Amino acid sequence: MVALRFKTCRPDSTNCGLLTHGVIWLREFLSVNGGSGPLLVRLPSQPASPPPGDTVPVNRLRHPIPRKAQREFERSQQDVQRGRLRSSIGHLQRAVEIAPDYLEAYNNLGAQYIALYDYERAIRHLQTALRLDSSSVPAKVNLSLALCLSKRCGEAEQIARNAVRIAPGLRKAHYVLGLILEVQDHDPPGALDHLEKSAVEFPNAHLIAARILVRHGEPSRAATQLRNYLAASPQARNREQIQSWLAALGH
Repeated sequence: MVALRFKTCRPDSTNCGLLTHGVIWLREFLSVNGGSGPLLVRLPSQPASPPPGDTVPVNRLRHPIPRKAQREFERSQQDVQRGRLRSSIGHLQRAVEIAPDYLEAYNNLGAQYIALYDYERAIRHLQTALRLDSSSVPAKVNLSLALCLSKRCGEAEQIARNAVRIAPGLRKAHYVLGLILEVQDHDPPGALDHLEKSAVEFPNAHLIAARILVRHGEPSRAATQLRNYLAASPQARNREQIQSWLAALGH
């Protein structure tokens, strides 16, 4: 797993993820092979149907991806499973050299550059993916995340809202939109709604919701979110920190 590490910030900052004992930190929420991070499209072979919330571009039906490019894509996935992101990126770059219209490869390049903190490259690849198919939900979700991490949260919010409209059942889209709204301290009720819709799949949504509720003077509801997180994440490494946060809230 490749993830963002904790980042300490001033207690009055609105640009981080959680509040515990007056210390705010950005939780490690990005992972390229699971969890709550960027959307990787997994295609062991050319799919008969698109991934959830996505579509097959018309030109894909006319011009299928060459098998050689597919093999590079599959090798990139194998490298991801082994934690070899840079090698995986090399295979994806070869895939798009062979097939310049390989939407899924551009999306995965974007996802992996997010995991490597290279947000500008991520944005470029994800914008290319969306030029190939402007309705691709995985690319929209990843692009909104990369833009937010690049402190372009206004743009990110618009794209994330569009992804939710296209795929209202995709929990990851709700999770990312909730995160973007929390970072901006914008539309707290909307942020809480999106986080609630995603929490069954992404327990970290409870932590983001708790931060919103603390910020807006609702410690009891924040404590409920923290307890829900602990119930959903019995093996979480941060249990002691969350329990300390609960104690600080008087719960």
